[in-house]
Amino acid sequence: MNKVNLCWVLSDCRLGHEIQSQTLAKHLGTSSQIHRFILRQPWATMAPRLIPGFHAGLRWLDGKPQFSTPPEVIITTGRQAAAVGKYVCQRYRQQQQTISHIQILNPKDNPANYQWLLLPKHDGRQGDNIIPFTGSIHPYDAAWFEQKSSGRSPQAGPIAVLLGHPAKAYFKQQLVTDLKQIKAAHDRQPLLICGSPRLPDNEQKRIKQWLQSGDRSWFNANDGDNPYQTILSSAQHIYVTADSINMMNECAASNAQVSLLAEQWVQSQKHQRFIQSLAARWSAIGTTQAEFSKPMHAIAEVWQDPRFQNWLNSPFSSNTG
Repeated sequence: MNKVNLCWVLSDCRLGHEIQSQTLAKHLGTSSQIHRFILRQPWATMAPRLIPGFHAGLRWLDGKPQFSTPPEVIITTGRQAAAVGKYVCQRYRQQQQTISHIQILNPKDNPANYQWLLLPKHDGRQGDNIIPFTGSIHPYDAAWFEQKSSGRSPQAGPIAVLLGHPAKAYFKQQLVTDLKQIKAAHDRQPLLICGSPRLPDNEQKRIKQWLQSGDRSWFNANDGDNPYQTILSSAQHIYVTADSINMMNECAASNAQVSLLAEQWVQSQKHQRFIQSLAARWSAIGTTQAEFSKPMHAIAEVWQDPRFQNWLNSPFSSNTG
């Protein structure tokens, strides 16, 4: 299998997008560079279309890339990065050089503009160069979990609650009831509650007032080190709010039993399709010994696609993009 000698990650500075692109680059190449940019209006709104004067709206944040040393592959995530990737590839084509462009997430563009489109299954799109994956691409792959777990049994890990940004009504109407049910299901074992640092102060206070003997909480750096990765690698049961596809997907990659909270507050049909696509992975609240499907790893799904394998095994110099 070929390794890409040089990948460029073109980043719109959105952390979630950048993580997905960098994760793919890590698996794909022996060397990668990240080039962050800002795309001004009206070019940002029109992305991924390349309207006249595109170069005038593009500002590289860490200095212009060394175009004299072209990459073999460009990786982008999101609409704006897709447009910048197309612009860079177009620039090289004018010099009779072909660069393979891999786009993660639906740019709402013609798939023929890319070497590969890597799209979540819940988007429901198919095509010769479209590779579907479950959830989102993230750095927590099978090797990461194997290294972090170090042979520890999940049954010895914590009972964890991950709180993102569900509707405010969830905190007022349902959270305490859910916490009581979780406690009862686990013989009143201590809970480790990890909340987003952006949770409003009143919601943090509400949770802290509920905490019982032995329970712990984390909301920001004042509470010590963020336990999120420890939860993923060692928890025996994770309860996660359903507002974040990324967070649910990362939990689904773990070896823990996973239950969803605040699912009834999810309004987006696309979001609900994602939840249904992993239905076999979720356990009902209060169920502690239920069987569940094996962990889900999006990057492995991409890697194992026969079309992608064939491409990796071909000389990159002969690829078209």
